[in-house]
Amino acid sequence: MKSWYSVSALMGLPGLPKTGRAIQLRAKREGWNHRPRAGRGGGKEYAIESLPIETQQHLAGDSAISLPTNQGGAPRYGCRMLLSVVLGWIGLQFLRAAQAALNEEGAS
Repeated sequence: MKSWYSVSALMGLPGLPKTGRAIQLRAKREGWNHRPRAGRGGGKEYAIESLPIETQQHLAGDSAISLPTNQGGAPRYGCRMLLSVVLGWIGLQFLRAAQAALNEEGAS
């Protein structure tokens, strides 16, 4: 099994968008590991470990593992996305506390 895949090889696979541009945008948003693609046209190749689990299993030919579905309408986020949201929230709470402390200091 290959370790790196071009955008054109990934288009339309389970768990991924059908267009190359949509894959590139998702890869950037989720921080997929990539390297420059050798050969004509350049571009990027993405590490299989960075791809969604559903896509990894498809590429590995492993359909025995059941995947969580999105049937309940809840969005599916990767660990990096979740960590980013949590850290952003913590930073916001810190800034609010600092602002409140400065306001108290200025009022006295």
